[in-house]
Amino acid sequence: MSTPFLDFRIIKPAPRMDWHFEVWSNGRRLAHSGVDESYPDMAKAMTAAVRSVQASLRPAPKQDADQ
Repeated sequence: MSTPFLDFRIIKPAPRMDWHFEVWSNGRRLAHSGVDESYPDMAKAMTAAVRSVQASLRPAPKQDADQ
């Protein structure tokens, strides 16, 4: 299994469009901003993407043998 990494891309899809971002991990887009989103909304989406990857890295909780 490869180690997940985050790829943050700041893009401008078209000359008249605002800048926005995408967060990718191992070829999968985890989050992206809408063109009309404010910077605080982008920060929230980026934070959610990072937490998603962090959660996928955590080992599954161990089950007790007597359950």
